[in-house]
Amino acid sequence: MTWICGLAISLDAGRGWGVWMGEELALKIPPEIREKLTPLPYDHGRYFKAVKGLVLVQVGLLTPSRLRPGGILRANELMIKAYHGEWTKRDPIVVTKAVGGTFLIKDGNSTYMNAVFSGWKDIPAVYAKSE
Repeated sequence: MTWICGLAISLDAGRGWGVWMGEELALKIPPEIREKLTPLPYDHGRYFKAVKGLVLVQVGLLTPSRLRPGGILRANELMIKAYHGEWTKRDPIVVTKAVGGTFLIKDGNSTYMNAVFSGWKDIPAVYAKSE
């Protein structure tokens, strides 16, 4: 179990394919965007607000609902600023439960793609209100 600010638990379905899936997904970022991205150090507390209901979800269990190259680049810029204390922290991504212990991203797809690009094993999330 992993904690962030005393609030988060780790959701781990025991699958070992998260890193492989992340590398595969990172290749879907257009090369002209990928070359402009800066890998983000793994330190959730510097990027995300600690909110009630926050959980850590393995990157390999998440499915993005869209891919916006410009959004990925902008999220990268703002997350770098947040890491250095120059921008506000962002809300965790919002997910809904899907089949087989996986999750669909409802909000935060560009944040998620930056986590994938950066090689993170997990990302802070909250369940959508209807969950």
